[in-house]
Amino acid sequence: MKKASFISNVLVSALITAYLSSCATIFRGINPHKEISVSGYPSGADVIYKNEVVGKTPTTIELKSRKAANITIKKEGYNDEHIPVNISLNYGWTAFSIATGWTSFFVSTFVDAKTGALNQIETDSIKYNLSPINDELNQVGEQKKSSAETKPTDGILNPVMEIRTSNSIVYIQPKSAVTIRTKNGARFASFVKDIETNSVVLAKGNVKIRYTDIESIRVYPIRRWYPTVTALAVIPPIIWHASSNLYRFNSGNCNRRIQYIKTVDYLPSKVFGRPKCD
Repeated sequence: MKKASFISNVLVSALITAYLSSCATIFRGINPHKEISVSGYPSGADVIYKNEVVGKTPTTIELKSRKAANITIKKEGYNDEHIPVNISLNYGWTAFSIATGWTSFFVSTFVDAKTGALNQIETDSIKYNLSPINDELNQVGEQKKSSAETKPTDGILNPVMEIRTSNSIVYIQPKSAVTIRTKNGARFASFVKDIETNSVVLAKGNVKIRYTDIESIRVYPIRRWYPTVTALAVIPPIIWHASSNLYRFNSGNCNRRIQYIKTVDYLPSKVFGRPKCD
């Protein structure tokens, strides 16, 4: 009986130690209480943070976590702009968490990393400059005249996102799992909700990303729920990520270098050649 009591006391003590040794999370908290100003042209735009409208510009918003996030600026008649909140690792708190984490077999360090307590926010203010939708439509009109290859297809029945690389064509349909990084550094991981004429709409946050804003896109072979439900197995999520393909503009790998992105009517019977890499 005494032996069982001793073991239970040891286990309880270990759990308490593991919890209390999550020093960064306890002492810093999850909410950083950091305020940043948001302003730009035009004023009166909605500021969206974590899928919620938190104010109209010019305004000051409070960040609710130290994890990577995107701020979306939205106003009717203008193209949305997605701006990343830049974070970096706080070396002092990271070293302290690792130094004390051995008492819980580094479970506490893992907790600190998951809560974002080891990070620090670098962004102090956000400036934006929204472009009118009419300007983009005019640019598309000019592209129609100058290039037949990029001419949008009229009367699209089954729209898909077509990515042309140096030696292949990739089709991305709704419900495909993707990770998109924009030219200004914003990152979005979701599955595709809808394909529009010049943009893709993601399910997470109903975010619309214009093709002209895309820097790179990673395409996964299975939907995004797969790594979540298999996370405890460790290996399946790794294989899931390794089997994906990353396509980007200005890539050094000609097999993955994007030449253009456009919306087309999906025709499974199409057969394309495979020209050599330039």
